Amino acid sequence: MTTFVDGIVLTQKHYQCDGVRELAGVRSMAYREKGDICRDGSESIGQEIIGEQFRPAWIQGSHSTAIRVKSEDGMVTLAGNPGRWGRADNLFNLDLAGTVEASNRIVQSQGLPGFSGGEPIGSARVMPTLTDQGYMMASGGNLDAVDYVLVHPDGTFRQGARVWSIHVTRNYVTGSEANAVAVLNWLDSQSVARVKKKRFGKSTVVWGNLNYCQVEAYLKADELMDHCKGDLEREAMRQNPAYQWSKENGIVRIEVKAAKDYLRDRALTHLGAWTMEKVIDLFDERTEVLHRVKTDIEEFDPATLPSKLACTASAWLRGEDVSRLLSVRTFYRHAKALRDYGIDISEKRNITVMPYKIRTIEMHEASIPDWYDLKPTFPALKVAV
Repeated sequence: MTTFVDGIVLTQKHYQCDGVRELAGVRSMAYREKGDICRDGSESIGQEIIGEQFRPAWIQGSHSTAIRVKSEDGMVTLAGNPGRWGRADNLFNLDLAGTVEASNRIVQSQGLPGFSGGEPIGSARVMPTLTDQGYMMASGGNLDAVDYVLVHPDGTFRQGARVWSIHVTRNYVTGSEANAVAVLNWLDSQSVARVKKKRFGKSTVVWGNLNYCQVEAYLKADELMDHCKGDLEREAMRQNPAYQWSKENGIVRIEVKAAKDYLRDRALTHLGAWTMEKVIDLFDERTEVLHRVKTDIEEFDPATLPSKLACTASAWLRGEDVSRLLSVRTFYRHAKALRDYGIDISEKRNITVMPYKIRTIEMHEASIPDWYDLKPTFPALKVAV
């Protein structure tokens, strides 16, 4: 397994809420005083109690790991990285089924029901149920039809778990720390259509934003070290096999962070819609940039290109703004063709990090080493408020 889940946000409404305990880290009562402005713009004429506010509880695991869990009015919420919970690092992590299983283990340890995917409403064998509005397919509480449902013995159905965010990750072996840095530099020279790109230091390149879908590429060894606090932890990390393996093999981590609107647009809001195949498809769809360089090219030389492309590539390599030398149609045509060779003329030429000839560094998907353990160390569970 080379693709895994590195974070998830799940919710599920359990309509038998009398049997579902409430769980919060902090509860607070909100209210308005006389003269305060209400949501509709009017002034409050007296003190008004708005209602109790719940904040998630932090469920602490071993190795300073924690998961946010909340239960209010039968709605159970989990947010975090359940596959990382109770383990020393997340160099590798769990697949989709393992992530859901780990999520259920955590919420059930707090006396809460787990998350279920359900089945598509079209295939759910639900008998018409008599309601105040006549015979209809009744879903819990509001009688609205939902996409993925759990069938109940009384002939009604309930909505299954929803996915509000998911992080899908893959490690790549580049061969050395120097190669890993070179790959980050090359990625920094690549653009993705209609997506903004940022660079953070030598270690991270980011496309997009967390409100929709964000792709990150970073050096895993540096990321492991960045999480250390103090000299003692940093020295211990230098002796950690996970850190040493990441540094020696030049591990570049690529992570796709998809938020609710992106999942909605792809009909992946409900947990029942997900399979591991769709997890991999999500990753591949958002990481097209990784496949632009042909693996059979040893080095790039403009002289090997058709003459018109060679002129454009040579001008770009010299640092010229080729958009001023070409018509708009020619510019986009050349840009599309040159991306197959790792050249993106829509990005400003960075002469300081790119030599005239570009050596192709192949990246390979990293498999889990034999010595690496995905099993968590279970602590005595406790809730942090």
